[in-house]
Amino acid sequence: MPTVKQLIRNARQPIRNARKTAALKGC
Repeated sequence: MPTVKQLIRNARQPIRNARKTAALKGC
């Protein structure tokens, strides 16, 4: 359930960031 900010950040930054967020979220 990513937020708008997360989606924008993901679109702007590479998938590397998304992986980090997923690891931090642990979902």
